[in-house]
Amino acid sequence: MTSGERKAAAETIRSFLDGKGGSHDWDEFISVRKKDLNHQLVRDFCADSDLLYPSGDDRRWCGNEGEARLRELAALLDSRAPFNAIRRFMEEERRRAADEPTAVDATGPGKLGHATITLPVCGVCVVFLSALIPPLARIGVQAGSAVVYVSVPFAAAVAVLSWKKNRDRAWTAIGGLGIAGFFAWQLLENPIHP
Repeated sequence: MTSGERKAAAETIRSFLDGKGGSHDWDEFISVRKKDLNHQLVRDFCADSDLLYPSGDDRRWCGNEGEARLRELAALLDSRAPFNAIRRFMEEERRRAADEPTAVDATGPGKLGHATITLPVCGVCVVFLSALIPPLARIGVQAGSAVVYVSVPFAAAVAVLSWKKNRDRAWTAIGGLGIAGFFAWQLLENPIHP
């Protein structure tokens, strides 16, 4: 990557982050493959920055941390740092972003969304398994039923509170609400008496 290409890449990154670039400059920069391997590595890192540091806001390319890392990359490209240092920076950032919980947890169903499904299923499993073990039957059926009954308002609350911020989590919670509601209805209609 020539010094001119490094400066041009740094300027494109900064212009995009500052909202000063042309309407298609960023798309062209992250979409067009580069002949030079090092230039391609920079392009790939920039193209993946929205996945590495998601913002949770459709109007922004990446989160605040991602913008800070892109500015850091632009500064490294402007400096006379050897490209090995720039490559090491990008590799470490990819590793760190993959290892640390970030805003990625706020997109997709996440642990909270999945809990709305696993909670009632676990409750029903406790009910049926404890019904098979006579010494644990009474307390197990009561505990499992309580978990199922509690999971109904839990799933409803997660769906309502997540609707504006995270539709994936909200829809998963709605699925969990359906599962919990069905299990709760079955337990009420067909009570298990150990």
